[in-house]
Amino acid sequence: MGITARVMAMNLRQLSSELLTMGVIEDGAVPAIESAVAKLSSQKNSAKWGYDIEKSNPIKFKPIDHGRLGRIHILLTLQLAYSCADRDGRAGGFEKLNVTFECRHFSSKLLGRWHIDLANIDGVSQEGPLFHLQFGGHSAGGDRGDEFKLEVPRWGHPPMDLVLACELVVANFFPSSWKENRDSAAWYHLVRDSEALCLQHYYERIWNHLSVSGKKTTLLHKSWVASS
Repeated sequence: MGITARVMAMNLRQLSSELLTMGVIEDGAVPAIESAVAKLSSQKNSAKWGYDIEKSNPIKFKPIDHGRLGRIHILLTLQLAYSCADRDGRAGGFEKLNVTFECRHFSSKLLGRWHIDLANIDGVSQEGPLFHLQFGGHSAGGDRGDEFKLEVPRWGHPPMDLVLACELVVANFFPSSWKENRDSAAWYHLVRDSEALCLQHYYERIWNHLSVSGKKTTLLHKSWVASS
């Protein structure tokens, strides 16, 4: 899908409005999204674009009550770079991708951190599936005392942008809000744009692999990136 920076900026602005209407994000999360919107808007109609939700200014979802853990909240950060000209390439147009989900106790104690990313980052390849889900990762401010030390396994996982990442958080942690809003026209079209951007190429590659008989390469092998 050839989505431009301007279209993505409009989508992220709509995302901010939808999340506020649902009542699932803190007011302080809006500037984080607006910063990404401003960066995209400055890139105008470019087919090569990117945006970030910085670790120093994450999207913070409202606290929820967890029976065993007490009050917890989810923090979301993201780095993404995309080029429409490369959308038929192996990575489907993604040049950089890292989506990080943090779950913290209301006392700020880290309970878990997961990230979905592109294995080849800044020219250094990670051993594993090209797009993968991994437990752990680096915390904001360079404090690594609470990090999970084991870097593997890396599970194959489709790429996500900010819209799909927020949908995942809302569906899991605010299920009532998600069920009430998921069929609205605004939410549907917003998510469908991101599904086309992130998932179409990913699943087409899987289908092409499965539909051709006689291959001697497994799907995991085909998606695997060797360390550099």
